[in-house]
Amino acid sequence: MTMSMHLVKGSRCPPIDKDKIRLYSNKFCPYSERVHLILDAKDIPYDVVYININSVPDWYTKKCITGKVPAIELPATNEVIFDSTIIAQYLDDKFPSKRLLPKDITEKYKDLMFIEYFSEVISALNSNLISFGRHSIDKEETLKQGLDMFEKELENRGVFYGGKQPGLVDYFVWPWVERSDLIKLFRTKLDLRKENFQHIMQWHKNMMDNQAVKKHIMNIETHAKFLQTYCSGVPLYDF
Repeated sequence: MTMSMHLVKGSRCPPIDKDKIRLYSNKFCPYSERVHLILDAKDIPYDVVYININSVPDWYTKKCITGKVPAIELPATNEVIFDSTIIAQYLDDKFPSKRLLPKDITEKYKDLMFIEYFSEVISALNSNLISFGRHSIDKEETLKQGLDMFEKELENRGVFYGGKQPGLVDYFVWPWVERSDLIKLFRTKLDLRKENFQHIMQWHKNMMDNQAVKKHIMNIETHAKFLQTYCSGVPLYDF
């Protein structure tokens, strides 16, 4: 079962399929998109319930103490795990046939450190996206340093951050890259010329061909339309 509409306060929790992981998500949440990508990349059966995070159902806050998405509910025990990074590590350990983190423990934690650093770039991007329509950009130096580091790291690693195939870093970075064209809506001095980021541009093209990415990608017009409703104070998750 996949609920296509976002459930709100006063709704009932849909019956759980005991043979599948339940993912509580939101169609416009990049953190939730991370978990969709991980589940699909690892071919893990799951169903989805979308949550309106501006009108969170009471039954959901009883399941997930944060009341936020993403979260997964395990079919055998009904245990709930939240936070995209924790969920991803759990899924990689629980379903090791298609590992997305390196087996070598040092390399594994290097990837997790890389993801942690990326959170600073996320913060800079988010601060601009929520100012949609005001045509200003904040923390340009953070964004530039982040892009420079990602370019150099990709040059060292190969086709993907995971090497020859996408790994956890690739899927964790992608949701914000998908939304990166929104930066064009802001007046910025950022030097985003393609010749400065050849490896990132090729990586972007390769990721666009990835089956998990293809399944969940939204065009920039859809992202922009949602951002307009979000910044108006009345986000429309089901337009």
